[in-house]
Amino acid sequence: MKLPLTEIWEFLDLLEAKPGGWHFDLIAGPVRYAQLSVDDLISINEQDDFDPELLPSIFTYREILWQPNVYAEPQNCIPSLNLLNAYCKEFVTANASTETRHLLYNHLLGELSALAETAVAMVSSQENPDLAKVLGDFRNRAFPIIKFFIWHPKNRKEHVQDALKRLNYTVKILLTQYYNDYGQLADPYWEVTQARPETTGEDDQKRTQEDATAATLTSEPTEMTPSATT
Repeated sequence: MKLPLTEIWEFLDLLEAKPGGWHFDLIAGPVRYAQLSVDDLISINEQDDFDPELLPSIFTYREILWQPNVYAEPQNCIPSLNLLNAYCKEFVTANASTETRHLLYNHLLGELSALAETAVAMVSSQENPDLAKVLGDFRNRAFPIIKFFIWHPKNRKEHVQDALKRLNYTVKILLTQYYNDYGQLADPYWEVTQARPETTGEDDQKRTQEDATAATLTSEPTEMTPSATT
């Protein structure tokens, strides 16, 4: 079952009356973080150790993610990509925690860092790089990661409002200048599954017997061959 980011908290409220083993995988485009528990998601919503300056630091202040193509030369975008890459790496290093929510944040920022490194490598390795394609791919892949952090429940409202304005602007730029189409922009979502209850050896044996009985009752009747004595 797929749930949008904004609907996950209402779903958790419903689970209070339905105990069971639930697991949540975050799907952010090609990036996946698997097997979060109900308690992990509750901690994302309730704990106050989320850095409220993270969203503007990785998106709002990073014009490389939303401005139009203003670079006279492709190499001119490299410093901005390197700054984003360096910030993500510094954040991951400083955010050394074994709490699942922090591991999730670090995983996403690690992916964003890798995207910036890839863009730099593509610009640097070609004599005449197609900057529109390079930045288009970079922003397209970064889009679901950025959107996850925009919808983090511990953000400041003014940061969210500002980021959404710039996100809408970057979508326009992606569609008009960077060869993207709207279908390429993947919204992040939670993939929700409920674990099957553990079974005992007796349950497995009973199920095997039931399956064998059902197979006997539903099998095709065999054709009888004539007797050699008739």
